[in-house]
Amino acid sequence: MRGLIGRREYNELMRRPLLNVIHFAVDIYHAALTRMLVRYDNGQRMSVMAKRVGKGGFIEGYNFGSVSSDYQTAAYNKQQELVHAAILAIAQSGSSGFNDDPLKSNKIKQLTRVLGGPEIARVEVRGKKMRGLPLWKLSQQTNRFARFHFADLSAGGTELDPLTEKSFLALCRQDGVKAALEAFKHTEHARKVHALWRSRQAAWWQPEELWQQACDALRDTGMFPPEAFDPPNSQAEQPQQKRRRLR
Repeated sequence: MRGLIGRREYNELMRRPLLNVIHFAVDIYHAALTRMLVRYDNGQRMSVMAKRVGKGGFIEGYNFGSVSSDYQTAAYNKQQELVHAAILAIAQSGSSGFNDDPLKSNKIKQLTRVLGGPEIARVEVRGKKMRGLPLWKLSQQTNRFARFHFADLSAGGTELDPLTEKSFLALCRQDGVKAALEAFKHTEHARKVHALWRSRQAAWWQPEELWQQACDALRDTGMFPPEAFDPPNSQAEQPQQKRRRLR
């Protein structure tokens, strides 16, 4: 690009980039989506847009937000995705010569490593329509990670009788946590299902700093110069402007 539009012009553009699309992701190791309840707040027309269900009947992923939303968010089994990708790579390589071809042999090793690895839950925030957002304003946007809530069913907490628990979990996974709590609202089990949801809140989910960490990770890539993250006419930018006028 520097060769096409000129080094100085390119550098100037990179100092004031505009965002149209950006995706942030967080991986939680040793967290099994099959042993979680997932809730996403502030859903408008749709709470759960789509779910992926695996062969065993377990949900592999949730997508939140309508197709036309500016943002879509997701929580899914990242390990399962890695397994599928490794198997596909092997299938595309063909079945012959694995022992002789180092690349094909490496694909087998990758699959073995993934299968023997820990469970991974991935949480994604996908900004699809940022509408030319100045990069320096990104960290000021709403923390979409904070809208996620997870109940870790592997942790200790309120217990329900087997039939009530199974019914509640099935409703949560079918219609969403909010709808399931509402369905139990006027029953004798209302207090207990609310207590189960509250008592199993995942201690490992700390979304308050995740958005800032994601913005910092973008800064750390070195893709943009440091001043791209500062507001126009900020103290950090003024020395740069002064030096440019003196040249």
